[in-house]
Amino acid sequence: MEIGYLFAATSLANVAWLFAWHYRMIFLSVLLLLALLAGLAVIGSRLDKKEFSGKEWIFVKLPFSLYFGWVTVAAIANVIVWLVSIGFTGFSNQTWTAIAMVLALVAGVCGVVNRKNIGYGLAVLWAFAGIFMKHISPDGFNGQYHVVIVVAVFSMIVLVLSILFLSAANRKHPIKL
Repeated sequence: MEIGYLFAATSLANVAWLFAWHYRMIFLSVLLLLALLAGLAVIGSRLDKKEFSGKEWIFVKLPFSLYFGWVTVAAIANVIVWLVSIGFTGFSNQTWTAIAMVLALVAGVCGVVNRKNIGYGLAVLWAFAGIFMKHISPDGFNGQYHVVIVVAVFSMIVLVLSILFLSAANRKHPIKL
């Protein structure tokens, strides 16, 4: 279950992604974020095979689950930013945002249901909450993009229900957060 080298590699990919993003090297940032995502997927798969004590679960499993969920959302957003940057403008910004949110919802529900990983789902839920708050805030988009708000609310409801369903279904068995 060794993850030390993988964690080091994902950390390097994360640092490189930050520089690529900061210097607007969008395609490189996509590649680096996808490498980071792949590394976290392998780490998550290896962690899924291990039983954890309470402390190990809190300090190892949960942080990697949250990190993996958050990077999933970031990767989806990064790919869409790249598509827009190369002139693929087949949709409005509101439509691109809704497409990204639906992809993130599917990933979040699959993470919760298929991998029984509530931590992953919580990270995706957190992203939707942030999008929702930005879109209803007077300092943000002040409610002008109704489709994004509706998709955010729907997505949060679906993720919460997925998490609650999994929790109820697994009362006798520990849940992999």
